[in-house]
Amino acid sequence: FEPQYFQSFEFEARMPGDGRVRISVIEAGAVPLLDEELGSTELDVEDRWFSRSWVDSKPKVPVEKRVLYRETAAAAQGTLDLWVEVLSFQEWKAAPYKEIALAPPEEFELRLIIFETRRLRKAGAIRAIDPYFVCRLVGHGGPAQKDQTDVHWGVVDGQALYNHRFLFRLFLPLTSRRSLEGLHIEMQVWDHALIGDGEVIAGARIDVSRLCKNAWLGREQLKQNDRTLPLEPKGGSQRFWVEMMSSSAHEERALSAGEVAISLEAMPIDVARKRPAGTGREPPN
Repeated sequence: FEPQYFQSFEFEARMPGDGRVRISVIEAGAVPLLDEELGSTELDVEDRWFSRSWVDSKPKVPVEKRVLYRETAAAAQGTLDLWVEVLSFQEWKAAPYKEIALAPPEEFELRLIIFETRRLRKAGAIRAIDPYFVCRLVGHGGPAQKDQTDVHWGVVDGQALYNHRFLFRLFLPLTSRRSLEGLHIEMQVWDHALIGDGEVIAGARIDVSRLCKNAWLGREQLKQNDRTLPLEPKGGSQRFWVEMMSSSAHEERALSAGEVAISLEAMPIDVARKRPAGTGREPPN
């Protein structure tokens, strides 16, 4: 478990004298008498106050990772990320208490457009393929969101045109730091079959964590223009090519199976309502 609190506390103390702070993580019971301590850590603030190295580091207070211990357990019970400031009264007046609580989550819309493919191939294929894309938003902490394009029939040269828009909804900020880091779109291209779903041709994982983080921080429409991704053409265009990788019984390792041109946008829901866009090829477009 990785709960997040984003709460701060102030205590008045006299130095020398009030020297130690104990921080405990408690599992709440049905009633207070059933509360159980999961682990704790202690800070010697008096020792820090009289430490020259601590005083010199005060302009840049580091985040500490404190290990939680429990008397009835030999092993550590986890860690707690925090920072500690020990201020004189004059310093406190110059830098008063600030609230660090997270703002309530807001709804955002993530827009993905699949434009076209190039050099798309299926390992072992001896006929034309009928590709379609399936995309799923992963790591947002909500219900599964999945959609697919229409089928492009009879592709023999690896080029297929879609111009299909996917719309995903999510709330930001996410409640777990790890979830934000793992926020991505799973993209698969399938070969259509008359019976059943068909066969997966290739896939790609598109990281959208930075895009969504920027949208949350900026509260405005932002285009995906990440220099870690291959942009083509250059010059800030919102279209870029993503390599699709295949892995099948016909190949010992994953190989490139072509590329797909896409664009990405993330925006607050109020902005999305002012700039409506339809799913697939539906208007408004």
